[in-house]
Amino acid sequence: MVAEALIKANPVYKFDEAIFQPERYINLVRDDLIQVIKRSKSPQLQESAELLKRIDVRDLYQMAGEALITKEQKSKLSAEDIASFDSNGKLKASDLILNPFRIDWGNGEQYPLDNMLFFESERPEVACKMHTNKFETN
Repeated sequence: MVAEALIKANPVYKFDEAIFQPERYINLVRDDLIQVIKRSKSPQLQESAELLKRIDVRDLYQMAGEALITKEQKSKLSAEDIASFDSNGKLKASDLILNPFRIDWGNGEQYPLDNMLFFESERPEVACKMHTNKFETN
């Protein structure tokens, strides 16, 4: 929600331009920037201020769910598609925030434990690889 509030404050502060000017960016992004936005009376910052105040009172976004999707499905997925599954018709596409991101194991599709060696307490001199809860001695 903080990120969304800062995105909504961008027309006033122009973070996207300031990031390329270190002196301006350092002066702009201060420790109290969030508090400054919350206290602002500027109509341009009211939406950002309301989001930040919601965080203070723990009126946070609700996570409706999550799903694992393929690369092909990711490009086709839209908020309208998800809202269409609501049987009572109360959910609108504008109510949803989709945040697709990739989770990998740091080594592409390989499972990380397949490349690690483990030692058993009974045989500390023998290194083992673990595959789906089984040890294979090297």
